[in-house]
Amino acid sequence: MNKCPRCGGELQDLGLTSLPPIHVKRCYSCGYEERSNSTFAINNPCLKCPNHTSNGGSGICGCTLGIPKIN
Repeated sequence: MNKCPRCGGELQDLGLTSLPPIHVKRCYSCGYEERSNSTFAINNPCLKCPNHTSNGGSGICGCTLGIPKIN
């Protein structure tokens, strides 16, 4: 689990749907946000999806691969 540097809360990994996608780590406790294309892109499950444009797909996605887990 990633910890927020400001409050110690949990950072959620998000993929904002845009072209190109914007990868964000966000703390919903205090509002801290970190935009980091290098570290999140390595762990982004959407990059392995056959619908992803980098894999020859259309870029249209209806799955839940990039949605954060709700506890």
